[in-house]
Amino acid sequence: MAEKLVERGLVNEPLDLFGLSLEKLATLNLGTEDAPRMFGEKNATKVLEALERARQAPLHRWILALAIPEVGEATAWQLAQVHASLPDLADSAILRAIRDLGQKEAERVACSPHSRKDPPKTLAEREARRQRHAQLASEIKELRARLDASGAKASLAEVGPVVAASVLDYFASPRGKAILAELGRLGIRPAGPGRKGAGKPASSPLAGRTLVLTGTLPTLSREAASALIREAGGTVAGSVSKQTDYVVAGEAAGSKLEKARKLGVTVVDEAGLRALLAGTTERPTPRQGELL
Repeated sequence: MAEKLVERGLVNEPLDLFGLSLEKLATLNLGTEDAPRMFGEKNATKVLEALERARQAPLHRWILALAIPEVGEATAWQLAQVHASLPDLADSAILRAIRDLGQKEAERVACSPHSRKDPPKTLAEREARRQRHAQLASEIKELRARLDASGAKASLAEVGPVVAASVLDYFASPRGKAILAELGRLGIRPAGPGRKGAGKPASSPLAGRTLVLTGTLPTLSREAASALIREAGGTVAGSVSKQTDYVVAGEAAGSKLEKARKLGVTVVDEAGLRALLAGTTERPTPRQGELL
């Protein structure tokens, strides 16, 4: 069907799907001119119903669907927690602060008057660097204070300067502007919590905890497990680091499990995850001496 929609000139961009009518879909010829095969009204109705459901999809699903470079599932969800809409995300002050902070920190390292890699060549250059270094230190302090005051950075564990710049650049591009305009024309306005400093109360079972999922769990899909963790106040990250509190490992767990072992991160299976979600202190019997 997708091939024929493009072939017949009915769809050129994904958002064109939302402009399809029942008549156009029902009479879509999936065959050839000599051997026509119409899509039919029943199938067309199902597609239009699915498109209507897509209109109501939450903000994080739409952010992910835009395929912004550097933005995966976990990042999209976190962005949606501190922005009320796509236009709000496109003009995000918090992302500008994160981007600018990264740029200034990198510049401060590069212009250090005490750099051994690129030392100043003259006393005048050393003094100029010293002044710029001090100015950057002041600007960095101000940006960090602004981020801390907003409270939002704590909810954006996956969002660093590279991601922030990628999101802002996307929406500033002709492509990003065109998509925002077309969504507005179509009346598609996905909404998010838009909570500045979003986060679950400290009493939530996983408040302030970062978890990483790897492998296949017995009964929970990756999306379902992620949703449960977030509802409990936790953060789902895409990679394992020293800041990771738990790795939830299922069958065929790969490199993330190996890294967790090396870093000494606590590894739990699905039963362990459910215990954490319930806020209990009980833990299932360790599996193979490693899963708690």
